Amino acid sequence: MRKFIIKHWLKVSLAAILFTLYWTTPKTSGDWAAWVQAIGVIGSISIAIGLSQDQRRQQVEAELRSRWRRLAVVQAIVDDALGLIDMSCSALRDQSSASEYAHSYSLAEARDVHETMKAVPVLDLQAYEAAAGFMRVRRSLERTINLVDDIALGRLALEDDGGYRRCMQRISEIVGQAENGRADIASVTQRAWREVESLVSAGAPRA
Repeated sequence: MRKFIIKHWLKVSLAAILFTLYWTTPKTSGDWAAWVQAIGVIGSISIAIGLSQDQRRQQVEAELRSRWRRLAVVQAIVDDALGLIDMSCSALRDQSSASEYAHSYSLAEARDVHETMKAVPVLDLQAYEAAAGFMRVRRSLERTINLVDDIALGRLALEDDGGYRRCMQRISEIVGQAENGRADIASVTQRAWREVESLVSAGAPRA
């Protein structure tokens, strides 16, 4: 669409110049100075418009690239969180070894990632879908930490079937919430990159 608009604008500009040349070609030698000046003004205006459009395209591309970079960083943090969630939930599904895992596993890394996520300015993501997805993953990681803590501190006993069922229910909710958040973040990040590619392919110079 942008290529069509640019080509259309160039055709219109060329037609205007040719029309001006045809109808304003000086008939006497005394008209030459005014004619040359008029053509120069038209040329200057056309160049100025072209430069303005090019600068605007570059500005838009820079803004889109900056947004995509922010989303890419957030995506990396989310991937770390999802890895920790998956590792813990997978280990806790085994009733015979879940308690041992909860007592031996250090939550330091998970807590560090959670603190990092809390420090991310969610509003800077500039998309509700991305912000909502990020918050889902953050809450899922927090719930994973709480689940491991509950088992390690004896608040949730896995030795009986009732406690194990409650654990599995919590794991199911955590995994579902995390997966929904992952999908939202990935969708926005991919869409942001496609916007950059679309602008570049339409003729904007690469940064």
